Amino acid sequence: MKKFVLASLVFILALSISNGFYLNRVVAAPLYRLYVNLVQIDASSASFAQNGTILVPMKSVFTALGYMISIQSNTWSMSNDEGHSIVLNMNSKHAKVNGKPQTLSIAPQIINGTAYISLTSLSKMTGEAYGVDNLRSAAWIGEKPILNPWENLWGAPSDYMKSVNHHGTFIKKISENSMTALQYREENEGVISDVYLIFYNDKLVQITMNMHLSDFAANAEGTAAVLHIYTKVKNGLNKVYGAASNDQSFTTPSTPKQWMQLANDIQYKPFRFQTEWTEGRTTALSQFSSDGSNHIARITVRDMSADQDVLDTADQMF
Repeated sequence: MKKFVLASLVFILALSISNGFYLNRVVAAPLYRLYVNLVQIDASSASFAQNGTILVPMKSVFTALGYMISIQSNTWSMSNDEGHSIVLNMNSKHAKVNGKPQTLSIAPQIINGTAYISLTSLSKMTGEAYGVDNLRSAAWIGEKPILNPWENLWGAPSDYMKSVNHHGTFIKKISENSMTALQYREENEGVISDVYLIFYNDKLVQITMNMHLSDFAANAEGTAAVLHIYTKVKNGLNKVYGAASNDQSFTTPSTPKQWMQLANDIQYKPFRFQTEWTEGRTTALSQFSSDGSNHIARITVRDMSADQDVLDTADQMF
């Protein structure tokens, strides 16, 4: 049971963000970040999955693709400078593309005052390529973008982040000059996890998650379990960022005996394992360290476009 609890705590930061942490929910369905030719559509025009189909906001997407839009009652007429024309009717599967009839798999519809169309229908009518990444909750039209679940968080104000974060119990707000941190805590079966959202001039620059594992890793079996989970965290972050840019950890054991041997070798010795990933303006750092008795696991995600002195101060706060 403890292995499951610890794994859940390690992944809570990544899961909370990648599942729509910084998007306004307009419908009770999984939200997707949407990119058109590498440019992300404003988060207020959310895309979402409905019965396995990705629906995208018509006006935002057609405009981003360079179409002029004319709306008369339930009829939408779109055309671009290349002479490509599309005519759609709300709640009808019948459309016209360049004057020729075309049947859609799902009819366009109005949801919460916004017109939506399926991603596959949009691709078929415009001739644009499309893709979906369910792991990162992202969809795109045109060229595939570089996907980063944290990229859109940077610069968010503290009041907003506090209002949308529902993981853990809010502990306190900590202020030091221009630096502010919101601290959250979860405790499961004796494992305490602290998450800090750190701001400079009320703009998010870093997210830090500390787990206190001294009791959990009090014996070699517990330490082996933590080492195993550290490897799972690395594999999870590899799916988000690709191969690590810097890995100073350990060779992954292949048998239970080797896991226990590694745990016994480091059990009462100071050690520090860390792995780093970089993509765009974001750096993610996973660490597991001990001074010989106290064990701490830590995940740090930082906005590398922020001033280095600011990031150094943020890192030293906790």
